Amino acid sequence: MQRVTQVITTGGLTTTNTSSPAGLFPSCTLDYIKHFNADRTVTIDDGPFICQPPAAYTWDFAANETEMVFSSPSFSYRSKIAALTATTLELVDSDAFPDGTTIVQTAAYVAK
Repeated sequence: MQRVTQVITTGGLTTTNTSSPAGLFPSCTLDYIKHFNADRTVTIDDGPFICQPPAAYTWDFAANETEMVFSSPSFSYRSKIAALTATTLELVDSDAFPDGTTIVQTAAYVAK
């Protein structure tokens, strides 16, 4: 299960979005069941809302296991690990824009 929280700060105002506000988190991606496999691949089982076939990609640790790197033939990105236990993975991504806007997105995964 995945829970996503996004905090947007712009012009001194902060907005927090959780789960699926319109236009930010399509429900077809929030119902994915992601499997982080021991062979460093990620497999995704579609939930009831299907928007497109999920891409296959890999994961690996970086920066002394404080980050995870995700890659496929079409993308590569890093996320900071906020929590990692036997049952929970929490990843944080931050973006800063020239107009001063910042977006911090946290994705939390819980083992089933």
